[in-house]
Amino acid sequence: MLKSCWKTLHVMGQRKLHGQLGMTAVLHKWGQKLTRHVHLHCLIPAGVITSSQSWIDRNKGYLLPVKALSKRFRGLLVSALRETKVNGGFSSICTDDFDRVLRQLMNKPWCVYSKAAIQYRETLVNYLARYSHRIGLSNHRLLESPPNRVTLAYHDYRAARNGKLHLTPEELVRRFLLHVLPKGFMRIRLYGFLSNAIKRRCLLLIREQLGQELKVESDQVEQVVSSSHAHCPSCGHEPVTCLGEYSSESMTLHNEASLALLNSS
Repeated sequence: MLKSCWKTLHVMGQRKLHGQLGMTAVLHKWGQKLTRHVHLHCLIPAGVITSSQSWIDRNKGYLLPVKALSKRFRGLLVSALRETKVNGGFSSICTDDFDRVLRQLMNKPWCVYSKAAIQYRETLVNYLARYSHRIGLSNHRLLESPPNRVTLAYHDYRAARNGKLHLTPEELVRRFLLHVLPKGFMRIRLYGFLSNAIKRRCLLLIREQLGQELKVESDQVEQVVSSSHAHCPSCGHEPVTCLGEYSSESMTLHNEASLALLNSS
């Protein structure tokens, strides 16, 4: 799904916008009832970097046409599933049943939900941040656990109401383990000009063309430390951070207190 999503955006970005897009994708796997509900949340800057290293904004009310995005994503994802089956994946599923389901998927209209988020960008980032390192079940949702039953609180978004779910301990553990990622699998991924290899250079390029100054946290830390004019009394190395002074009198009082505590124990 991650590969198909980025390939869809990359190809259409090159074709429609004539440049390289960027994407931050966050994988989300569960619903309120801990069932498997695999989907992606993606943040995509509204512009591209061209081959001439120029930043071009997308000034229209949308980045890419949603219908074209939906059809291409459907085709790429179904093709990726077929290829996985041919290479030995999904071995527990009968080939005839697998092909039948994929034909049904291709006959259904897909809809990629796309929306401009500049007006509520802070709310959106905070929303995604809660899912970036969050587990499928929070402690406050565990209401009670009588013998052989666990009660969970959940919210039904379609009906706009809260409810209670009663599960056996075995079923709760089974649903929870559905969402444990394989070792080494990255839930948050960066693509295009936001990928780690070129992100710093591309963001600097974009901000320069937009007339904004690049603020680097590490440079600010170095400036604060160097402005303190502290140096090591032994080797003279600078800069160092001065945490305070420790006199011989305070050292003696500290040792006496530690010795008294040791004797009392």
